[in-house]
Amino acid sequence: MLPPLGIAQRLIHGAEDVQVPLAHSRRYLEAARAAGDAVELEEITGADHFDVITPGSVAWTAVLGAVKELADSGPGGPALPLTKAKTF
Repeated sequence: MLPPLGIAQRLIHGAEDVQVPLAHSRRYLEAARAAGDAVELEEITGADHFDVITPGSVAWTAVLGAVKELADSGPGGPALPLTKAKTF
């Protein structure tokens, strides 16, 4: 295991992921918190392994929201607004 990392972390995991079982993220969450890291896990119902990188999916929306939230909490203040991702 990697913890402690000393930075805020947000895990976003598709609940229907068969490539990497959700239990892996749950175990990491427990270990990271036990090591003192601030970690949150967002389980996305109906999402699979690749939905977190698929623009337009519910999981992708969660990823964008998490990135913005973490960026806004940085020392430089709020991040610039996110633009809509292009799909090809």
